[in-house]
Amino acid sequence: MKAVIWTDALQTFIMFSGGLAAMIKIVIMVGGTNAVLESLEKGGRLNMWDFNLDPTLQRTFWTIFIGYNINLSHAMCVRQATGQRYLSCKSINHARMAAIISVFPTMLFTLVAVFSGCAAYAYYETCDPLQSGKITKYDQLMPHLVSEVFHSTPGMTGLFVSAAFSGTLSTVSSGINSLGSLILEDFIVPSKRSLSEASRVAISKTIAVGLGCLVLAMAFLTETMSGTIVSIGTSLDGSASGPLLALFTLGIFFPWTNTIGALVGLVVGMAMAGWISVSAIVYGIPPEMKRLLPISTDNCTNPENQTWLEISSLKNGDWNLTTSTPIQEEQSYTWFPVSFMYHSAIGFALTIIVGLLVSFATGANDPAKSDPKYFLPVVDNPMLPKKIIKFFRFGVPEVKKETHPESDEMIKLCRVKKEEANDSITNSNSTSEDNVKEYA
Repeated sequence: MKAVIWTDALQTFIMFSGGLAAMIKIVIMVGGTNAVLESLEKGGRLNMWDFNLDPTLQRTFWTIFIGYNINLSHAMCVRQATGQRYLSCKSINHARMAAIISVFPTMLFTLVAVFSGCAAYAYYETCDPLQSGKITKYDQLMPHLVSEVFHSTPGMTGLFVSAAFSGTLSTVSSGINSLGSLILEDFIVPSKRSLSEASRVAISKTIAVGLGCLVLAMAFLTETMSGTIVSIGTSLDGSASGPLLALFTLGIFFPWTNTIGALVGLVVGMAMAGWISVSAIVYGIPPEMKRLLPISTDNCTNPENQTWLEISSLKNGDWNLTTSTPIQEEQSYTWFPVSFMYHSAIGFALTIIVGLLVSFATGANDPAKSDPKYFLPVVDNPMLPKKIIKFFRFGVPEVKKETHPESDEMIKLCRVKKEEANDSITNSNSTSEDNVKEYA
């Protein structure tokens, strides 16, 4: 755990340095922050306040607000890698402080990444690199841009590559470490408790190697998938993160949930969300639902690629370069073209609904017999009337504070022993160090 955390800390520094350097250089080359904002305004890119409720639109205010918050809640609350970090803290308060403090670097990294993208658009405003044939996928845009702007600066391209690899390695190492620990402790150790510490370490390393090979194979598969790596990753992650967050939600907030209901709800939620995600990745979504904004190749320096552009646009069902309208062609798309940001929300809602229905159908748990230590009311504000607070407890009894008649005597005894130990340490000149430590 220490190795993963220290490695992550170093990689975070490299990642931030590379990303910040690239952003600053690009902004300077396009003429400053005002020039970037002018390009975004002219191209219609400052459209973050889009409150359209249509769930098929890929990016609106609501898709990000709802979908991203569910993904973030899973990442910060129930993900195995995050849980390991919380458990490695000294106390609950330290874990809470770590969670709160992590918000600020997360916001900083997000702002750097977003503004780098804005600067990249301003740089390629009149010559889109994908349509001009310089790259084959938009995932290649930033590395290609950095190689252009830093071609005469030794070491900077390498710094950006290091930053990209650091971001990947920090995520993969955390995931492999936590998943390996989970498989070992939850599936192998319970059936073979006689395993020695050396055997456990060897098994854990073997699992890590196997998971690493699996991740590597999946990385190669992404080349054959349509869409960007962000949409693919968010979609696949959401199909699992939504149902998993719902599973913990059922256990914490809904005391009627039983084992069968939770299990069936999880399976149904993951299956449905997974089917939607995979079908969207394999078959794609209709171009009109992507709402791609106009792009330009007016000032490209390689007009000889025009024939390639026309063929590429027709082949990929992309947008027309001159009219910015979808090229009509017969192609089968997914049956459920909902935004990839909503995949986690669909899995979350299905798991909750199916879990509660199955629990009631198979004999729900009695809230009055539930252990209040494992229950948290949805609404528990002491400023509200007691009737409302009681209603949202759903019949679960309140936690009773345990009292021990001998606790006062024990506290007094501990204080006396502490004072004696302090006196002994103070007079350590006349006592050997080993005796002082033993007595303390």
